[in-house]
Amino acid sequence: MAKLMRIKGLSLIESLVTLVLIASFFVISISFSTHLKEKNELNSILDSLQAAIRYAKITAVTKRGEVSLSPKDSSKDWSIGLILSYCNKTIQRTEILYEWQWKYPGWEVTWVGASPKNQINFSNNPIHAMSNGRFVLTNQRSREKRVVVLNKLGRLIVKD
Repeated sequence: MAKLMRIKGLSLIESLVTLVLIASFFVISISFSTHLKEKNELNSILDSLQAAIRYAKITAVTKRGEVSLSPKDSSKDWSIGLILSYCNKTIQRTEILYEWQWKYPGWEVTWVGASPKNQINFSNNPIHAMSNGRFVLTNQRSREKRVVVLNKLGRLIVKD
C-alpha cells in the first residue's frame, strides 16, 4: 500500500537545475544575437558607403566635373546620411544631386581626409580622381572602433 501512495514528480533541486540551464542558454543567445546585430550594422554601413562612393565616381565622370560627398548635417557625423553635390561652374552654384538618409543610431561615422573640408571630392580628371582618407566607425555601445581607409582608387579597406 505504501508503494501506491508514492507521488511521482520533479524535486525542487531538479526544477532549479532545469531553470538555471534554461536561463544560461537564454543569456548566451542574447549576447550572441547582440554581436550578430552589431556585425550586420557594420556591414550595412560599409555597403552603404561603398555604394555612395561608386555613385559619386560615376556621377563625376558623367557630369564631367567635380562632385563631392559630405555629411547630411553640418557636424562631422556621417552616420545620419550623405549629400552628393555638384559645383555648376556655368551658373556659379552648388547643386544637390542625391541624398542618402541612414539610421545607424548606435554608430558614429567620422571622416578624416586630405581635403581641409569635411568632404570627399571626386573628379573626372584621372590625376585628381578623388581625395583619399579614412572613416572612423565607432560603436557607441561597446566603444569599439573600426578604421576604414579610402584609397585613391575608391576602395574601402577595413583595418582591424
